[in-house]
Amino acid sequence: MKESDAVNILFKFGIGFGIGLALSTFGFAAGKDEEKIETLLRNELSKRFSNSQMTATIEFLSGTTFPVLGEGREVSTIRILSEAGTGTADYSVILSDGSSLLGQARFQAMVPTFVAVKRIHPGDKISRGDFQIQTINVAQGLAYQYRGVMLGTRETIDGLQARQTILEGQYPLSNGVEKMPDIRRGDTVQVKILSGEILLSTLGTVQEPGYLNKNIRILTQKTKKELVGQLREGGIVEVKL
Repeated sequence: MKESDAVNILFKFGIGFGIGLALSTFGFAAGKDEEKIETLLRNELSKRFSNSQMTATIEFLSGTTFPVLGEGREVSTIRILSEAGTGTADYSVILSDGSSLLGQARFQAMVPTFVAVKRIHPGDKISRGDFQIQTINVAQGLAYQYRGVMLGTRETIDGLQARQTILEGQYPLSNGVEKMPDIRRGDTVQVKILSGEILLSTLGTVQEPGYLNKNIRILTQKTKKELVGQLREGGIVEVKL
């Protein structure tokens, strides 16, 4: 082999190696950028679908795009531009130099919640055994509409009662259950009426579910007069005139 040929081969090899190294370095940098953007974006989306009772786990789907920052550019923050319950969000990557890049996420927001294993009727006392825990995607569909009022698994549901029908396979909502009342509509109570220094006692009929130390409406049995008083222990309602 001639010396000139050997030099040419080494020169071409050097160029090829340099290009390959540059591409490899660029790919590594791009991968690190994508990883950082993905972490920040996941955190921002999780905030939107989490509350004090449940934490959403964000899972990105195929079709999600992550912008390439370019050399020397650092991510400052992520801003969600639009998200309307379709499992898609447009977002902006704010860079340290004040510029921004756009991307789009396709994702699921998975939260654990109670799902009924049988039909529960209004007024039924509910317990943990009436439900199983399932992970629901609240990023779209009906679950998206109810995401803010779904009962999280940190809730204690024993001792609650249904305010509305909960079908098998459905999840209970915070406005669809209530604490079991201490007294029910139609129950008979002793009514103590205080007017100045005068104390009268009579019987009354409860007009609505009631709770200890809370106001409740009652109807006196003799005069059929509606009064409002506070429910006390022993089924006594105190009324101050």
